[in-house]
Amino acid sequence: MYDAHKTQMAQEIAQIPEVVSRQLASGMPLYRETGKRLQKLEPTLFVTNARGSSDHAAMYFKYIMESKTGIPVASMGPSLGSIFNAPLKLLNAICLTVSQSGGSPDLLKLQQAAESGGALTIALLNTPGSLIGG
Repeated sequence: MYDAHKTQMAQEIAQIPEVVSRQLASGMPLYRETGKRLQKLEPTLFVTNARGSSDHAAMYFKYIMESKTGIPVASMGPSLGSIFNAPLKLLNAICLTVSQSGGSPDLLKLQQAAESGGALTIALLNTPGSLIGG
């Protein structure tokens, strides 16, 4: 018989409360500083950069941000930066990269393209010293 509680996904879901508590405890000063920067910037658009379960988290962010601020949030495909090298026009926008590993080159490429296009970039990672987190 298949036991869904032993899957990797089930284990990760069970870890969410502890991970969120730890991230809030260790990151609150940075979160507050970032929030103050964003208030001064008065962005007109957020774009998200994520894949898989991180993209689902970004979708949750979309609904919160749009319902609380009215600022639109759009999901961008990482291949825009990694394969298509698309020139992005993101003045007065914020690019939010969400990644568990922080090690995906395609996410990094899109983040860099967004920054080159004028966006302020922010990354939410489980691994701050990773490729994306520097």
